[in-house]
Amino acid sequence: GMIVGPAAAGLLQVAQKYNAERIGQDVMYDMRVELYRRLQAMPFPEFTRQAPGQAVSHVINDVQGVGGAVSGTLIDVVQNTVVLTSTTILLFAMDWRLALVAVGLLPIFVVPTRRVGRVRKQLKRTMQEHASRLTGIVTETLSVSGALLVMLFGREEAEAARFAREATDMRRLALAQSLVGRWFQMLLGLFESAGPAIVFAVGGWLAIRGHVALGTIVAFVT
Repeated sequence: GMIVGPAAAGLLQVAQKYNAERIGQDVMYDMRVELYRRLQAMPFPEFTRQAPGQAVSHVINDVQGVGGAVSGTLIDVVQNTVVLTSTTILLFAMDWRLALVAVGLLPIFVVPTRRVGRVRKQLKRTMQEHASRLTGIVTETLSVSGALLVMLFGREEAEAARFAREATDMRRLALAQSLVGRWFQMLLGLFESAGPAIVFAVGGWLAIRGHVALGTIVAFVT
């Protein structure tokens, strides 16, 4: 069982990864084709009101974000929900007292998790806006007509500086997004270490008094 179980789990993970990626790619394909058709069907004045590169950014960057949410985040939510539900049932089946100790602290993580999520969401939205502007600069200045105008007016350095400013903002936002919630994650890591210690302490106290078997405690922590 110890050999077959991990082998089966590994095969399931490969199948899950492939199917999740395939679903994400299918969603992105459908969205890109439909979005391209809708953009083509827009009245011409709509194109004049758009910022340069905005349509390109919608078709490439925004759709990419949706595909990542489908193939990554959505799958993680489903998988973690299944794991959390099945594990919680198993814990209560082994010993309801230790189960209450183990899951009793989980609700306090809900509020900081939502706060971190809101901040990351806002940062992601801002990054998408900067990506749209960055794409606009590239589309505007590196097309045939755009490159010709840049050369004619001698704006190579000015355009390079404008691009560098947007790229700097993108780098700053990406770093900020990677750092959001790091203290919270450290707290979660500490809880992962402290959780088994608390269970061992309470379970040891119960075991000494003959209320729970030692094997149950070891299985519970595992």
